[in-house]
Amino acid sequence: MKPCRPPVLALGLALAAVAAGCTAGSALDGLPPGDGAEMASAVAERRGPMVEVLPPVAEQLPPLDPDARPATPLGALRARYFPIWTSDFDGAFPPDACGSAWELDGIARPVTDADISLYGDARIMAALAVMRYEHLVSRALASPTPLAQLCIAVGAVDPARAEALTQLAAQIEQSQPSQPSGYPAEVTILASSPSAVLAVACNSASADDPDGASVGAFLLQVSVGIEDRVVDVSYRVAQAQHRSVADCSALDAWAWEWDDHVAAWIAEGQAWVPTRIVTTAEHICSLQAPDSPHECPQDWRP
Repeated sequence: MKPCRPPVLALGLALAAVAAGCTAGSALDGLPPGDGAEMASAVAERRGPMVEVLPPVAEQLPPLDPDARPATPLGALRARYFPIWTSDFDGAFPPDACGSAWELDGIARPVTDADISLYGDARIMAALAVMRYEHLVSRALASPTPLAQLCIAVGAVDPARAEALTQLAAQIEQSQPSQPSGYPAEVTILASSPSAVLAVACNSASADDPDGASVGAFLLQVSVGIEDRVVDVSYRVAQAQHRSVADCSALDAWAWEWDDHVAAWIAEGQAWVPTRIVTTAEHICSLQAPDSPHECPQDWRP
């Protein structure tokens, strides 16, 4: 069976810099002086949509789509990331377009100087990030439209974002869905570092083979949204590898395989801590604490 999605670069090639805290950039880079630092401590308490779109910042990158004609600052920012332009990018808000958590911007970048623990239970956030990524990417591929590119951007940062957008662009041109949508019902957090998490999961709802499943390994990085002046911190999938399997009983062997990778990275001096924590969608949906995610995977639209 062919992979559910083409594998990206080997995770191990990029993990040394992540675990060592070498990723370039700051959570406040690109914000006007003074705007971000004063708000960062209060972000975790913010509830409800409040978006003030930033104009494009110093680095003026051209649109990926040469036919793009953005009419707003938000559209100009998004045009740098999406291979197929649509005027919807001038104003579409991810929760309305994608059914995603409202506090997530469409575009984000990894950071190393944000404390993810200030925003809730990091393990729950990481598991939810994997479920959300699988849901949003598979849903976009199942219904390939230009606006669906925004939905992929909600769940990922580069290089996973660029890989998935390239695949979606091909599906848009063919006007043909590639697979049904779905998300894994449980996620295993294998290891964590100061700004990253390694997780594995099995998704039986979005495999190429309707009788099979897909196991995935996910590198998640602490990321910050760049589309408005409020600093939104979350986990996003930065790299992913998938393998088609007969069924989800193959997940244990897949997890042990990645445990071996973690052991090798630790032996190399990388700052990883093994965890082996399993979180289910049912558990996430049952949480009632004020700092729990305001999102239930069981409510996501197929």
